[in-house]
Amino acid sequence: MKKILVIALLAMGLSVSAQDGKLSAGLNLGLPLGSAGDAYSFVVAPELNYLFGVADNLEVGPSVAFYYMFAKEMMPAQEIMGVKIPAVKPPNSMVLPVAGTAKYNLDQLFLGVDLGYAIGISEGAGSGFYYRPKVGYSFSDSMTAQLGYAGFSSDGATSSVLTLGLVFGL
Repeated sequence: MKKILVIALLAMGLSVSAQDGKLSAGLNLGLPLGSAGDAYSFVVAPELNYLFGVADNLEVGPSVAFYYMFAKEMMPAQEIMGVKIPAVKPPNSMVLPVAGTAKYNLDQLFLGVDLGYAIGISEGAGSGFYYRPKVGYSFSDSMTAQLGYAGFSSDGATSSVLTLGLVFGL
């Protein structure tokens, strides 16, 4: 029920007239860090944002992304406290973050942050708090490059990803 409510609220937020804000879409590529880097090798994360100018140089609005994390071929066999654990291949993981985003423009550079809720779509992917600070460079009004650090916190565990992407105004 919580997933349906979040998706419905996002849909209502994105249905606002295009004259009120700026719609953008991007594609991020990334590397999992920490324990996520032990299980996954690469991340592809498309995103969709709708930003409204609320003050000089400050834009805010809804954001949705889709993180697809590719599992490594095999996790190595391990021995923990004398117990041998055989090598396994984890499934690929899919997470759908639904967030609010803020972007502060400094000439061609910008600082931003996404805060929201990540919905685990694939089996075993948990749902929980999502955050992504980011910094970027605007090549033009319709194209930016961004570097981000995404974190997903669920049931006391945190997975993180370092991403690099391009975002295009639509």
